[in-house]
Amino acid sequence: MRYFRLAMIPLLALVLVACQSTGELAQERPQLRPGTTKIALMPIDVQLFELTAGGLEEPKADWTRQAEVHVRRAIGVVQTEKQLKLVDFDASTLPLERQKVMDQLVRLHEVVGLEAFLQNRFPQLRPPTKQGHFDWSIGTEVQTIAEVTGARYGLFVFMKDSYSSGGRVALNVVVALLGGSVRGGTQLGYASLVDLQTGQIAWFGTLQRAAGDLRDQEPAEEAVRTMFATLSN
Repeated sequence: MRYFRLAMIPLLALVLVACQSTGELAQERPQLRPGTTKIALMPIDVQLFELTAGGLEEPKADWTRQAEVHVRRAIGVVQTEKQLKLVDFDASTLPLERQKVMDQLVRLHEVVGLEAFLQNRFPQLRPPTKQGHFDWSIGTEVQTIAEVTGARYGLFVFMKDSYSSGGRVALNVVVALLGGSVRGGTQLGYASLVDLQTGQIAWFGTLQRAAGDLRDQEPAEEAVRTMFATLSN
């Protein structure tokens, strides 16, 4: 089922060409006091790929490193604009096994967030238990984050971007001359404000479009701002 969900992401670029961002709130909405409510910023999960002529996504480590720097700076801009009190989560002081659990939480957010994202875009995918309300959790292991940082909420950020290779661009030109088109790169992101007492996602912001570039600071900042547009104190 997860592979089916992952396969749907490229299709979104074909039906949602314009910039798309949404926000979801749980029934227990986050209680944020400007500059006071402490939020633990988890390691940012950024993945950049090159789209080959054949349509395969090849991971690009150097692009990913660039994007991580730009996204982190962009989050700093959002922090100032929205008066958020962010503190970095550092798991290095924890026993090795607990560090692994914290790493797994970041990966779990990627999976849970993808499911929430797809059900947000395609309501027909929602099971009866999730109709009419936003109800997602990544589990009570997040309480460790509160113990380490003293934070009330945890902020998890996932962003994925892909860019057409020269061969892919050339293919698109040829196919366009024949009256068709091929899929280009897709920018996807979602961020979650997680209640560190319960593990419930209290706010969920998304970004999906067929444009943008996380490899440069200005467009990365614009993308992050768009993803966080619905988060308010």
